[in-house]
Amino acid sequence: MIDAQNGTVVTEHPGQGPESDVPNRRIGVFGLVVVGAGVVLAVIAFTSANWIDYGRHAPSYTFANLRDEKGITGFAAAYFSWTAWLVLIVTTVFAVCGGIRVPMREACSRVGALFGVLSAAMTLAVLSDLSGASGLSHFWKYVADGPYLAMGGFLAIAFGGFLAS
Repeated sequence: MIDAQNGTVVTEHPGQGPESDVPNRRIGVFGLVVVGAGVVLAVIAFTSANWIDYGRHAPSYTFANLRDEKGITGFAAAYFSWTAWLVLIVTTVFAVCGGIRVPMREACSRVGALFGVLSAAMTLAVLSDLSGASGLSHFWKYVADGPYLAMGGFLAIAFGGFLAS
């Protein structure tokens, strides 16, 4: 069809007239699969993986153990109590919205990717905070799989959200 006002060709797709603000694009299945894998990694990190492991003769700490630890204060305490889960949910919502047909799909994808990268950096900052609180200069050798799974999960969500758009 030709627009009478400016002479340009206007193509319309079923359910996608000029009045629609939803772009005519496919669902980003591959990106959503990557987002799902990232969520699985982060959930494993938050529910069952060890975060700190001092070896055979000392206790290891999971995410829940660190949440309940009385000596952890400030940003690390907030991260282990609720912030990590909130950030995971918000990041996932934006990344998924970037992969499905919604208005502002591109913006959601970019925000999801940004949140994913910032969430991974926040996890690294929490580890840095814990290393300062422990007073151990060799703290980093006791870091177990949990933080790496969490950072990998957040980065996978970021990458998947970017791919989904």
